[in-house]
Amino acid sequence: MPPSAPYKRYLAHHISLHVDMVRGIMWRCQGLACGGALLVPRPTLAIMKSYLLPLLGLAHIALAGMYPKNGAVKQLSAAEWKQAMNEEITAITAFVAPWCGHCQRLTPEFSKAAESLAGIVPFYAIDCDAQENKQLCGEQGVKGFPTIKGFPRGKKGVPHDYQGERTSSALVDFATSEVPSRVKTLRGTPAIQSWLKSTDSSLPHILLLTQKPKLPVLWKVLGWRHHKDISFGATKDEKGDIIKEFGIDSPADGKSKILIWAPGAATPTLYDGVLKFDPLHKFLKTLPAKGHSEL
Repeated sequence: MPPSAPYKRYLAHHISLHVDMVRGIMWRCQGLACGGALLVPRPTLAIMKSYLLPLLGLAHIALAGMYPKNGAVKQLSAAEWKQAMNEEITAITAFVAPWCGHCQRLTPEFSKAAESLAGIVPFYAIDCDAQENKQLCGEQGVKGFPTIKGFPRGKKGVPHDYQGERTSSALVDFATSEVPSRVKTLRGTPAIQSWLKSTDSSLPHILLLTQKPKLPVLWKVLGWRHHKDISFGATKDEKGDIIKEFGIDSPADGKSKILIWAPGAATPTLYDGVLKFDPLHKFLKTLPAKGHSEL
């Protein structure tokens, strides 16, 4: 019978107490974190090896318990990660090691953040102790654990090291800030009319009317994913007055609304689907291509 999740966490905690320091030294001396050499008597090395290898085997079992296969955080190999990063989408990656106590303590917060943004911003974990991943960790400049990086445009562009608190809310804020902004924030009907006239009329235009003070991360991510084919805007419409000015009869129920202008259209239509990421993402793919006005 495989070890239970609580037992895996118990193992990981106690393993980390024994091997954090020694394993960290061994890591640095492999040239990933420094170029120096460590002089340790051969008998000592033999003792370290015989003591550590069984513990490290258990540590890898513990790492599997850190991020379950069906969890919000996807633990990937270097090859899987590179394939995932081929898409030009924002992603957050934690570079971890199974013997690292800080990595174990990060797990619940990183997982909670991933769950909050599930389907919107992917969260990945890489085991830098696995031989197949060491080159990737070296390429990413990993010098300590955990190292958390934001990749705004997948493998394109420059990644950003996360230096903030290791809490779920702070990680969510970081992930949101990493998404490139392609949404035009508009204030009032005149600004909306100007936006419609000044941007590419051969593209569909889609406007979010919301009561929220901040731009929802869902809309920000959709704006980035579809910015090449659709012009995105957002405005605050607390009382539902703006939507009425565009001839749309919609109840003032406090819910966000979405207006859509087909390419070259003078009047919008109201989106009547589900206001969640997946349905919206699929719907936006059905909008008329550049230069076609049918909706």
